Amino acid sequence: MTTEDRKNEAQEKSALAEAMGAAKRKSKDMAKKMMKKVALAFAKAAIPMFLALLKVLAVVIVVAIITSLIGSVLDWFSGGESNTNTDETYNSVVSTEASGMDITSETIRLSEDEIKSYIENYDSTNITLKNEMLGKIEEIYKWQEDYGYSAMFLITIAFEDNINAEAIDDFITEMSTKAATWNINGYKATKEIAKEYVADDTYADWANNIENKIQENAVKSGIIILGQEVALSGDGYDNAYISKKGTMYRNYKQTKGSYSQVKWCGEDTIYESACPLIC
Repeated sequence: MTTEDRKNEAQEKSALAEAMGAAKRKSKDMAKKMMKKVALAFAKAAIPMFLALLKVLAVVIVVAIITSLIGSVLDWFSGGESNTNTDETYNSVVSTEASGMDITSETIRLSEDEIKSYIENYDSTNITLKNEMLGKIEEIYKWQEDYGYSAMFLITIAFEDNINAEAIDDFITEMSTKAATWNINGYKATKEIAKEYVADDTYADWANNIENKIQENAVKSGIIILGQEVALSGDGYDNAYISKKGTMYRNYKQTKGSYSQVKWCGEDTIYESACPLIC
């Protein structure tokens, strides 16, 4: 092979290598362009789905916030945990923080005639106990005057705990001892007394039932008049209005009760700025 031939062969190999390199570069460029097109198409398809997902998430968050706020407002109106429904007749559900009805209030202390009426009108089938209590009106009145607790409380406990009629004297003696202790401890309301009297985790239900029965029978006996305000106190209220249908509406106060220090929307409390929350 001549020198010229070798030179031509070298040139051909060089040209072939350059052509192959150019082909590879062109192939890579085409692959990049194809990947860009695929990515762009995917992005165009995904963006509407992402925006839709954001909208759904935003709605869920807003609903959760509104539900939480409504729940807080309802809890505030109910005095705490409550299961309280002001549309329910004689509903006096005692919340976790509430002390219940103040049974030392002058407005629910009874005369001897009112004690007689309260016993006679009490919704109980235990006629023997009712008759025995009617024979103890003076003793019941004296218990009320000695210790300052409404006679309705004593009578209601006797009926609701179904005290044996033959043991009514022993019951009054026992309640005198307990009432003396309650006075020393400064107990005035149903729930704080119930903690000691019942002495187990059913005390709140017991207190609630006693309150309901007191309200029900006080109305039935004419001691509480329907359609007027009465001095029944609890967590956040010191009076209530009982409608002519018998529904109780408690007059809750912004600055009273355990709920008044509840924080909402940052550091604000019900006590300081409840008006915007209610609005």
